[in-house]
Amino acid sequence: ALNNSGNTLLVGIFGSHQTVLVVDLASGKTVSQIAGTGNSVKSVAISRDFIAVGHIGDVVVWSKERGSGRPLDRYIPGAMQNGYSVDFDPLGATLVTSATGGADLWDPETLRFIQRFELGATPDKVRFSSTGRYVAASSYAGVTVWGLENKRATILKSIGSPGDIAFGPEDDVIAVAQSANLERDRGTCFWSPSSGEKKRCIGDDLIDGLVDLSPDGKWAVTVNSDDIAKWREIATGREFPLAISYRPKALAFSPDGRLLAIAGGGGSVQVWRAGSRSSYATLVGHVSIVTAVAFSADGRLLITGSDDGTVRLWDSTSDKFSELCALADLENGHWVVVDPY
Repeated sequence: ALNNSGNTLLVGIFGSHQTVLVVDLASGKTVSQIAGTGNSVKSVAISRDFIAVGHIGDVVVWSKERGSGRPLDRYIPGAMQNGYSVDFDPLGATLVTSATGGADLWDPETLRFIQRFELGATPDKVRFSSTGRYVAASSYAGVTVWGLENKRATILKSIGSPGDIAFGPEDDVIAVAQSANLERDRGTCFWSPSSGEKKRCIGDDLIDGLVDLSPDGKWAVTVNSDDIAKWREIATGREFPLAISYRPKALAFSPDGRLLAIAGGGGSVQVWRAGSRSSYATLVGHVSIVTAVAFSADGRLLITGSDDGTVRLWDSTSDKFSELCALADLENGHWVVVDPY
């Protein structure tokens, strides 16, 4: 990748350790070399003050103010082979992470451990609800929702082999993309987070692996086992596919529900306007599969994470989605910030 002045080139070399060479184009000489672990990024979350990054090996909380990242010390590198899932509550005051056997709550400012929710299985996905009243975790054993006010755990009934999870506005529903359940439903089903009862299902007979709900409650976007992404209008049942040429790995709506970002294979990230069949913006920068994507609460930033070991921040206030910086994971818990300008 070139910087904007065109005088410096970053060259990535991938092997057992990721290496980034900084090359001065005028002289052709390598100015510096950055060697890192190249740990894949599997989940990202962003609050007003912090960025949380879930790796295969650990969880790092990046402070925007300090400009540095710190790992959570409860986690053993390599313990989660599928990567850690992370999410902030709506106020950004609490971080939830997947953990071996359950889900953990943290104070992102102090990195103080707050509470463990025991699950008896290791979650693939953890989520705070839209209002912050619930925490949900999805694992091979099913989906469990914990009420933070009533301190009660609710197990969604008749679920088996769930995939992605997403809360609706005002915590009225939780959507579960599922391969099958005891009643043989497939597609995506909606459940009551308080009672655990199933409300309805949408989709066809194919397995859904990804789902997200628009904050206004109008749209669900699902990705099935054939990698077909679809808009589904919740009120009417109307559905139609998105024109997408890569394998989707992650979805995220903007806070106002006007934009949808889909990340996936080949370093691809594309952005759609709500209800549109074709994307209007493509984000270029990652050199491997993009596995995670999230908008900031104010909608001004889009953050992406990739198997290339980097996290990138994009300006989502304009249609150009200019890259602001990249955070690259180095050895010994250190990170480097790469400014594209």
